[in-house]
Amino acid sequence: MPNTSMTNQTVYLTSLDKDVIALAQDFLKYPSITPDDQGCLTHLADLLGQKGWQTHIVQYDDVINLYARMGTGSPHLCFAGHVDVVPTGPVEEWAHHPFGAEIHDGILFGRGIADMKGAIACFLSAVHEFSLPNNASISILLTSDEEGDAINGTKRMVDWMRENQQYPDVFLIGEPTGNTVGSVIQIGRRGSLTGQLTVLGKQGHIAYPENFDNPVTKMVTCAHALKTMALDRAPDPDFEPSRLEFTSIDTGNLASNVIWGKCQGRFGIRFNTQHNATDLSEKVKTICREMTQADPKIRISGDPFLINKSDSKDREWLSCVHRGLRKTTHQSAQETTQGGITDGRFLTQMGPVLEVGLPEQTIHQINEQVSVEDLHRLKACYANILTTFFYDSIDHSLV
Repeated sequence: MPNTSMTNQTVYLTSLDKDVIALAQDFLKYPSITPDDQGCLTHLADLLGQKGWQTHIVQYDDVINLYARMGTGSPHLCFAGHVDVVPTGPVEEWAHHPFGAEIHDGILFGRGIADMKGAIACFLSAVHEFSLPNNASISILLTSDEEGDAINGTKRMVDWMRENQQYPDVFLIGEPTGNTVGSVIQIGRRGSLTGQLTVLGKQGHIAYPENFDNPVTKMVTCAHALKTMALDRAPDPDFEPSRLEFTSIDTGNLASNVIWGKCQGRFGIRFNTQHNATDLSEKVKTICREMTQADPKIRISGDPFLINKSDSKDREWLSCVHRGLRKTTHQSAQETTQGGITDGRFLTQMGPVLEVGLPEQTIHQINEQVSVEDLHRLKACYANILTTFFYDSIDHSLV
């Protein structure tokens, strides 16, 4: 197994002229556990440069980002994503090596194939065979910090793009979506914040209540208040109800006759567009102070975002993706906002964001996998989206 604790400079990406399956296998062989891309983005930049792309490797701390553009004019479509992956888990539990990129019975196994190296390979392969109109542009924005802290990746690249006068009209992200290729368009994502609350008390023997102050009681009371606090004003037609969940309440106490002097709780909130993270954080802090006299540490991952169907530009982009997918699947795609957060929360500041990728059933799991057939199908979806956007009867004055 490759030593993922050290940078691996082995060049697996050797050509963009390969079949989409071989290209996906090349990406998989980089053990790019977040945030170390293992040289993947630099090698890709070299290949794109050889094909005439203007490429920029941008590094913030230990995070490598790649921005590449073909063309100089408008309309300008940007494909965005990430090459970093989550840890493999116990390697011995995998049926096939997580970075071996092996194909068995038509199934390609590997950490990150669904989330989302396979989609990157599909888009690159589709673009490689696509004839871009004169004066139009395609760009690619890839990071190695989506599965990690998401601080030095796409979030900072948005500022870099503005500083360098890079303003795509629309964004397509290759995050995994749905159970079958082309059946789902992700039109938005919920916002997310996490909290950690530490409640202090006084340690003592369980039989002498006058001599201890139980922090667990305060924590449980606070947890109930947070869990039952009013969130949404009404049902949201585009999102699931906002929800707070505690992920742990713990003292570290292994004894049954001792009251511990400190209790820690962790919780997360996924919320829809009826809220913003700043106001929701203040609401949570107020309840925690009232119940425990303690301030929680809040980490904001991002606010929710949603395609704006009342805006002509957003509406036209959504229609374009629907038509492109229908050309491939001959069915109508479902619109959804379910699932985890993505870097779309940063890109939505610049333009309308939609997500279409590979099936999501095995992401982050042991034996992450996609079928070879699905890779070919997603490539076809991307090719039809490109054709629809650049050549069909889309009103480019809107973008």
